[in-house]
Amino acid sequence: MVLAKSKYLLIPVCVNSDTLMTNYITIKLPKNLVEQIDEVLEQKNLGYTSRAELVKDAVRNFLATTKQNKN
Repeated sequence: MVLAKSKYLLIPVCVNSDTLMTNYITIKLPKNLVEQIDEVLEQKNLGYTSRAELVKDAVRNFLATTKQNKN
């Protein structure tokens, strides 16, 4: 059997933090973007301990900025 190499890595993202990780979706990110995320995670002084934590924070910041720009 031959496995095809994908250019994406799957990262689960919590869509409702109140339910203690029971409601998740999966998103696809290009491998080079995930590699950049991993480089950030290596910088322990930033406080992120997982890819999901970093991505959730980035999405929250993006949504807050987008909402702020609408007003």
